[in-house]
Amino acid sequence: MKAALSSLKGLITAGALLLTLSACAGDGSAGTPASTAAAASPAASESQVLAEEQGELETVIEAIDPTARTLTLRTAQGQTTTMKLAPNVDMARIRQGDTLLIGIRQTVSARVLPPGSAVLGASRKAGVAPKEEPGAWSQQLVLVNEITAIDLAANTTTVQGADRQPRTIEVKTPEMQQRLRSLKVGDLLELTFTEVFTSRIKRKQ
Repeated sequence: MKAALSSLKGLITAGALLLTLSACAGDGSAGTPASTAAAASPAASESQVLAEEQGELETVIEAIDPTARTLTLRTAQGQTTTMKLAPNVDMARIRQGDTLLIGIRQTVSARVLPPGSAVLGASRKAGVAPKEEPGAWSQQLVLVNEITAIDLAANTTTVQGADRQPRTIEVKTPEMQQRLRSLKVGDLLELTFTEVFTSRIKRKQ
């Protein structure tokens, strides 16, 4: 919770983090086909949640652009940002000067894909959150990397994205270290970063 709140205080969303990760991995529209040199795995593994955090940030609405469906927000620390609203958000109830409380839930999940079954790189999508959270909206970044090396003694795996730059990941938890043994060079590692947002208005007195 504290980690989520800390990141929220720095940014209204984790968009900057997503853009950074995307830049490192390359753009999905110009991605690189994964190598098929290694023997194909029988099927993709089930997606597994690696981490989840949630928190809430209080901001003040400084400006509203109904045409672009954007809000200019200011945090208590004086930081400002422009936020685009999802189609299901009713802008008629939003007024300049209102306090907007933004809730966010961030999750990171992963699954292993067979060699050559996806394009290396990043892709994004945004939309309405699940039905159990009416009025919420979400954004998602999916990164696909190819496993190029596995070191069981050091509990590390090396991956590369569309830019073909190797990155070594240290696996620290015993459970994930055990799962590392089931991976093969050539397998694809798909990481999905999901953010679900909610908002509520607190009227100025």
